[in-house]
Amino acid sequence: MALIEDTKITYANTYWHNTYGRVPKAAAQSAVTLVHLYNTYVDYNRFFTVGAGGNSSTAYAQVLYENNYVNREAGYYTDKGSYGYINWKNNMVANSLGNGSQFCIEGTSSRTCTATAPTDNIFSPTYSYVFHDRASLPTMIPEYAGIGGKWGSMPAYNQAFSISNKAPSVSLSAAVGSDKSSITFTATASDTDGTIENVAFYVGNTLVGTATSSPYKLTVSGVPAGTYSLIAKATDNSGLTNVSAFVTLSVAGPTTGITSSVSATEAEAGYYRIYNVQGRPVYAGEKLPAKYPAGQSMVAEYGKDGKILKTWMNLQK
Repeated sequence: MALIEDTKITYANTYWHNTYGRVPKAAAQSAVTLVHLYNTYVDYNRFFTVGAGGNSSTAYAQVLYENNYVNREAGYYTDKGSYGYINWKNNMVANSLGNGSQFCIEGTSSRTCTATAPTDNIFSPTYSYVFHDRASLPTMIPEYAGIGGKWGSMPAYNQAFSISNKAPSVSLSAAVGSDKSSITFTATASDTDGTIENVAFYVGNTLVGTATSSPYKLTVSGVPAGTYSLIAKATDNSGLTNVSAFVTLSVAGPTTGITSSVSATEAEAGYYRIYNVQGRPVYAGEKLPAKYPAGQSMVAEYGKDGKILKTWMNLQK
């Protein structure tokens, strides 16, 4: 049995095979439950196909069951309890194992069943969706909706099937500058169903900067000699993210300690953070320290608004 309680959900292109129980049972305990099913295939169920019931006029359950194929139902097609509403619409049934009076309403002491499908006045979905040919569902659904099938996961309640919001795509390239101590990140990012909010650039796990418009580029200067793994993370207007493949490159680095100009004075900056080569913070303060950690580290300068103003690499010998 699939129990849906106090929520809203859509089942689209779903395969129910050899089940025992309501698929689904819509129940409302303390809130409204709305369930929409279309393009589903039920093959051999040994209880009710659909059930709905609630607790009160403010905690009711509604099921819109349309354009589905029910094969070999051994029990009843629908079962409605108090504050339960079902609209059985344009469904196909075959090889029923019941007695023909398979649409039921529960009473206080008994259940009344008839041959007339319920057509209760219930909710209308706020999203668009497309019906498949009902006669094709017994062949189409097992092939496409199973593991490895070409249809993805179920859509959210307010989305049409197969047009659920998709994460952006992003790829990264990087090059060492002619000074042999700088790295330029260049990312290509796109979103098929929205826009790119920003692309963040990382050295290992450490954020070194963000670009908010195309071309998505960033240059980090004063990089000590070493081999680095770089990555870009794109965020779209819906908040979904995706990361690029790692890019690994080697930097010859300067022969002496690293110096770099920064985009703001200490009076303009809000605070500084220093990260070690593993990306772990080892210092935070309103001013740069008198002595840097030994070895290689990255310095990030933040403005008073919390945004990164500048980053650079430091080598303390």
